[in-house]
Amino acid sequence: MTLSEAQIERFSRQIILPQIGGRGQERLLRASIALAGGCEVARTAALYLAGAGILEIALHGTDAARLRRELVELAPAVRVSIPGGALGSAAADVLVACDVTLAELDRAMALRRPLVAGGVAADGGWLVVANGPHVCASCAARRVALECGGLPPLWGGRGTGSDPTAPPTPKRQQAAALQSVSAGVIGSLTSLAVLKLVLGLASPPTPVWLHFDAVRSTLTEHPIEPAADCPACAAA
Repeated sequence: MTLSEAQIERFSRQIILPQIGGRGQERLLRASIALAGGCEVARTAALYLAGAGILEIALHGTDAARLRRELVELAPAVRVSIPGGALGSAAADVLVACDVTLAELDRAMALRRPLVAGGVAADGGWLVVANGPHVCASCAARRVALECGGLPPLWGGRGTGSDPTAPPTPKRQQAAALQSVSAGVIGSLTSLAVLKLVLGLASPPTPVWLHFDAVRSTLTEHPIEPAADCPACAAA
């Protein structure tokens, strides 16, 4: 494809980057993404991906209709579909799973497609890029449950131990604020990881998952170690 004058003007700030250029922007404008999750992480990632010029985005989430309106308003050229059901678009170039259940993540891994997965944990958030036979997002998620102070109830983890019906307290308000910020950070990192996959930019030489510590404002790489209870690896 050849970029139109309108596309060159719209994406000029990306095109001038040596990592993207005109050919990279053309790849973005041909790419398709399937995204699961009805949380702020998914919304942030979807908005950035649409703004970057991703051609097709399939939404699998509880708030997909409202998010589709936002995406089309931001980028009228984007093709947004709502297939319904679990993440299962094997035709997509990249799968994205944001704060989904472990069972959903296992099913996504079984599709054997490039996958970016992440979410908000008790102390911040996490992210893993599963692109290749030696990187398992399900193993990374189970490691998060052990090392990040528990996961939200959606994941079946220990959670933060808070009662959502309890009246607000300064501690609860602080935790909510941190989780809101963490969702924005992980959503941004998710979109960046997807763009790198589409553009074919280098991945880490060894499989790692990223841990974002919201209190310390740090981003740390951890090796992905196989989890004994990982059905995705057992089925490989």
